[in-house]
Amino acid sequence: MKQISNKEYEKYQQYQTDKLHGRILTPDGLRVVCAGLDNDPEKIGIHMCSESFSSRALALWRLSAAFIFSLI
Repeated sequence: MKQISNKEYEKYQQYQTDKLHGRILTPDGLRVVCAGLDNDPEKIGIHMCSESFSSRALALWRLSAAFIFSLI
């Protein structure tokens, strides 16, 4: 059985913490956000960027824009 390294375990612990505190955006969560903002990419981008101006928020904005444009 393969064992994971300490670094992988620390990343997993961080994931569990983020999941517990609602910092992980799931596909269902993204659908709720998109539906709440009328699937308007501009509104979604503003919402994502207003939450946090980190690179993480920008990555989420790109993900949401790609998701919305795939629906059109």
